[in-house]
Amino acid sequence: MSAHPRRRFAPGSLRPQPRRPGWLAFAPGREQAPLALTPPERELAELFDGQRSGAEILDAARARGLDIDAESLERYAAELAMAGLLEPGRDEPLPSPPISDVRGSAYGSQAIPPSTMPGSLAGPGLMGSLLRLVTDRSTLRYKPYRAVSAQPWTRLGAPLIAPLSSPPALLVSVVLFLLLLYGLWRHRLAVLSDLAHLSGPGMLALNMLLGWTLVHLATVSARAAAISRYAGLEPKLGLIRGLFGQPMLYVDSRGPAEAGDRATRTRIVGAGLSAPMVLVTLAALTWFLSRGSATALSPYSLGIGFIALFGLLLRANPLLRLDGYFLLAQWLGIPNLREQAFTASKQRRGTGWSPAQRSLPKPLLYLFRFLATGNLLLLLGLMLIPLQALTARYGALGLVPLMVVLGVIVTQSFRNARSGASNLNLGQLQPPPWWQRSRRFWAICIALLVLACLPYRYHPSGDFLVLPGDRADVRALTAGDVREVLVQEGETVKAGQVLARIAADEPRAQVASNEARLAQLRADLSLAGKGGKLEEVEVARSALDTASKRAEVSAAQAQRVQEAFRRKSVTAQEYDRARGQADVDRKALEEARRRLELVKSPAVSDRIAAIEAQIRDVQAQLVYHRQQLAYTEVKAPIAGVVVSGSLQFARGQFLNRGDLLAVIEDSQQRLAEVRISESAIGEIAPGKEARARVWAFPASSFVGEVRRIAPAAEDGPYGKVVRVQVALDDPERRLLPGMTGNAKLQGDWHPAIVVFSRALLRFLFVELWSWIP
Repeated sequence: MSAHPRRRFAPGSLRPQPRRPGWLAFAPGREQAPLALTPPERELAELFDGQRSGAEILDAARARGLDIDAESLERYAAELAMAGLLEPGRDEPLPSPPISDVRGSAYGSQAIPPSTMPGSLAGPGLMGSLLRLVTDRSTLRYKPYRAVSAQPWTRLGAPLIAPLSSPPALLVSVVLFLLLLYGLWRHRLAVLSDLAHLSGPGMLALNMLLGWTLVHLATVSARAAAISRYAGLEPKLGLIRGLFGQPMLYVDSRGPAEAGDRATRTRIVGAGLSAPMVLVTLAALTWFLSRGSATALSPYSLGIGFIALFGLLLRANPLLRLDGYFLLAQWLGIPNLREQAFTASKQRRGTGWSPAQRSLPKPLLYLFRFLATGNLLLLLGLMLIPLQALTARYGALGLVPLMVVLGVIVTQSFRNARSGASNLNLGQLQPPPWWQRSRRFWAICIALLVLACLPYRYHPSGDFLVLPGDRADVRALTAGDVREVLVQEGETVKAGQVLARIAADEPRAQVASNEARLAQLRADLSLAGKGGKLEEVEVARSALDTASKRAEVSAAQAQRVQEAFRRKSVTAQEYDRARGQADVDRKALEEARRRLELVKSPAVSDRIAAIEAQIRDVQAQLVYHRQQLAYTEVKAPIAGVVVSGSLQFARGQFLNRGDLLAVIEDSQQRLAEVRISESAIGEIAPGKEARARVWAFPASSFVGEVRRIAPAAEDGPYGKVVRVQVALDDPERRLLPGMTGNAKLQGDWHPAIVVFSRALLRFLFVELWSWIP
């Protein structure tokens, strides 16, 4: 045990500084890392004589003309302690220096006596004000300038802390919150449509102002209500000036509220998360009840809910010194959780600054990493929702506010981990100037600079759709019912192969009739040239009688079959056959009459010319009906694969001329259509390499080359795109037409920094250039 009751300044040696007034104070047994002291600093250090208390030292320092306050004195004591120049007393332990990378790298891991952290010998080690939950010097600039009555705000915040009343209430609130978020995700298209109504400058500014104001008032009210309900105290509220001078509501939770038990402190900290969660729940319910109406309630409630959700995730971020971090620290009982997490991540767990406090086990370290990474990913995903609406309306300029917000989140998440901030506000060490870095630091910088200047080939990417090499529709060229289907879906066919047959009774009868009439006309032409004999006239008259009786019988038969067909007593094939036979007999009767007239009349040149004209007419009809007969066999126009799914059910269907029967695609060549952003089309040229991956085969890459580029750009979901056609090698024929995926096309060589900052460079050289008058 120490022989003196108070802290004592005990350097191993004091040496004058060369070329400047002051001393170098070395710790006992240490000849490295001395602490430079100016004459006033040495004078102040010597006041720690092991007998004076902190108040007595402060009075003595002021009596000697040293301008210092209690906080600065404690911070100076922490610096002396970390340098090994201050010994603890029996009744006064050393202050708790913060555990951070700066101190770990500067001072190693030597042991320091117990501190005022939880579990120490001196006191409970409270975390400080629960308003900001950060007790570094940055919070000291917020000074209340007007007191505010707490009663209305505690009443307003009472419903917002209802989830904290009991574990079942918290469970129900969280489940309802998650269900509503899932419902919004299921209706994400309607959500995006409503958010697009808020993308105008005026509505966007109004909604952001309204949303942030509600979130701020709700959070402060919930905190005040939690202090009033769970600590039994009257909270102190006031107005402070924010970063831009705007008035903000302030609740001071210092004092007795901080001395409550663990459950009380946890509820007070958790009030900052409960309030935005309740706001999101109410906003989502309002949107579901009002969506589809013509009022502005639906988009505004959705916008407020979005801002409240963003605020909830921001406050729950374990990397920021806000509610989520301190709630986790309260639950685990580790006040400097983040400092220990960052120290443990770099395998410097044995810092030794506070050996009495609890160390950070690996499971807790993994939990901290998981929560921090998950929160950042959720924040990034949430920021992508307004990104679509802003970029669609403002182009690249819409990226600027989101990039600023993301940069602030990332920098604030990691800033205090490497700074001197401590949750007890002790031991602030000034980091060395930026140019006084280690060789390792400059080696890394040079390596990064070299990597940034290395040549790197840019590969523009875009969505693509697999196309067939050739595609043809198989359509009916003549009307009729399908009698026979000869192929199935997926079957490979040759060009000209018969796929199906349509009823051919009528065209076949027409062909037979035309052939018979043509033979008759040729015989008539022979008779007309030499005149008819008496016996030929008798034969022609007998043939006319026979044809007349045959035509009467077939006409009557066709009439009876037609009546039966209407009653569905006969098939369509029988009806077509009877009708065709009647037409043939009718034409045969007409031919018999003309032949009788021909053989009875003398041969004249006019009659011969008329017969020759009839022959030519019948020949043309014969060619037409033969073609119609050939059309009853539906053939493949190209070689390929049958891809029609309805072909197997086509038998018995009646097809009109032009109706689709099947589709054939050429499977010998695979083409893909890639949609590339207009900003990258200058990197692409025909003949360059292309690589594609489809969702069906994510582990396989299909290599090909660019064939052609569309002559004009067109609208895409996120701006202008240009269609690029590429030919892909697919020897195993795994790519099927209609498959989708992503493709990368070979671009030009650029420095790596140019490739990875193309969006920023485009904004600078195009958007900012347009602003120059």
